[in-house]
Amino acid sequence: MIVHDLPRKQSRVLLGSANATGAAFRDNTEVMVELVGPVKQFGVKSTLEALDQLKEEYAPTGGETSTEQEEAEHRLEQMLRAIAASPVHMRLRGEGPCDVSVWSDNESADSPGVTIEWQMLRAANVVAGVIPAREEDAHTFAEVPLEQVTPFILVTAKNGSVTRRTILLARLLGDFERRRTAVLSEHITDRASFLRLLTMMLELAGFGTAAEAAIGDGVFGRFAAASGESAGLMEALAKALGYGTDAIADVERIIEYIASDDQQAAEILPEGFDELWSAVRDAYAMTKRGGA
Repeated sequence: MIVHDLPRKQSRVLLGSANATGAAFRDNTEVMVELVGPVKQFGVKSTLEALDQLKEEYAPTGGETSTEQEEAEHRLEQMLRAIAASPVHMRLRGEGPCDVSVWSDNESADSPGVTIEWQMLRAANVVAGVIPAREEDAHTFAEVPLEQVTPFILVTAKNGSVTRRTILLARLLGDFERRRTAVLSEHITDRASFLRLLTMMLELAGFGTAAEAAIGDGVFGRFAAASGESAGLMEALAKALGYGTDAIADVERIIEYIASDDQQAAEILPEGFDELWSAVRDAYAMTKRGGA
């Protein structure tokens, strides 16, 4: 609940799922009810008096001196942000297994006491040091199985006992359909993995959330409850539609691939998903046309 007093002896009360954080009002999908009324009934003072002993004073911790661990965590996070700010490229050679060369547009600066390691997300080989800065100096992973070739790179930064990680999205050069098919076949093995993949794709586009959404009794509720997985997918879909992101089109291509095989579609697509996705497709088309 958020209460603040307005001019002309009025007050506004916001009730709902959002808390008083930047993430709640900037990133998350929240549901709030707004009430406006006389300050004598709804104002800050009246609300505090009505709560009486139910309220508890919050003691902020801001302004305290950072500990050595907090300083180390901040240093690693800043370093990973700098690494992530530089575009990364992968060039594929061969039709499987592939030789994969990886490089970055800019060379990252070293930091005393900090070690950097990186690897292709699905491959086991770990490379010490920063990602090379030019294609002629690229690091090449040899004979990588197709199902392990993805555009994601895991970067790990360590400073003593403190560790931070981030995942980079590289630009794939020389990509081909067979690789994508191999990756899909490797990951989508059942309905639960299908729902997780859809949620992950929307999250990578910046519209997902770790929070669970209420499932309800509609189309989504039927198949999500049956699978017991990815209740947050509905919220991620709602965000993607609201922002008009092209992640919906990316997900559409995966669904079309699965639906092209009747047996696979029967095993992977949850009950009622066709109906849900038809509604999503129509809503997405409206957003692209500028409709409401």
